[in-house]
Amino acid sequence: STQSTGVMLLLLLILSLLGTQSYSQITGTVQWNNPTGIKTSKITYGLDAFHCFEPNIAGTPGNPTYKANLAVMGAGILRCHNGGQQGQSTATNAGWVDSPDTAQYSWDVKKITNALTGSYPYGPDIMLDIVNWPAYLDDGEGHLKKEYYCLLYTSDAAD
Repeated sequence: STQSTGVMLLLLLILSLLGTQSYSQITGTVQWNNPTGIKTSKITYGLDAFHCFEPNIAGTPGNPTYKANLAVMGAGILRCHNGGQQGQSTATNAGWVDSPDTAQYSWDVKKITNALTGSYPYGPDIMLDIVNWPAYLDDGEGHLKKEYYCLLYTSDAAD
């Protein structure tokens, strides 16, 4: 079929880019209606959902085209990841924090709820990355201020 031939030509192109100097053209077929019996889990395929922090795109009210397109791709796992997540919630699309530059910083619960509610109705697993901390907790050099470090140990480890 045309699709199988295209896959083979792409494979040959990749091999040529890897430094393979000689190759032979081969013909291959894919029999989509004849499964091998080997199955994978739904998380074999995943996507990085950059806009998952934004209620107007991913959640409520959301963007129906965005949601429909993700559903068509059918990723079993969506990784919600955006470096702007710790930004001021009212100033940035991805920000989820109120007053990130002050000691009174807090999560914007309403925005977070709206971003996640109804976000991916086709049912993928969601991995939510917390990629950094509010600006108030930063030491000015990109590190967490030492007074916010936590030491976790058991009584056995303390001995």
